[in-house]
Amino acid sequence: MTTILLGKECSTFLETDESVLQRSDVRLVWAESVEAFVPLAREHRPDLCVLDPQVSGFDAFACAREILAAIGEGVAVLLIGN
Repeated sequence: MTTILLGKECSTFLETDESVLQRSDVRLVWAESVEAFVPLAREHRPDLCVLDPQVSGFDAFACAREILAAIGEGVAVLLIGN
């Protein structure tokens, strides 16, 4: 199963119905706050992390470095924004 970690502000990024992703054997893990990303990454070891660098007060680049340091190889980090 593929696991994707993303923040609630990225919900518009996934305009696909969640049921389509579930049928594709994808599990979505939602971070309710910017502080939750790294602990959730450690817990769920996602295959993909989607970060939005335009979220106020959030250093997505520092978060990406922390996630990569915590998980190591095997995780892709995608930075998206408007």
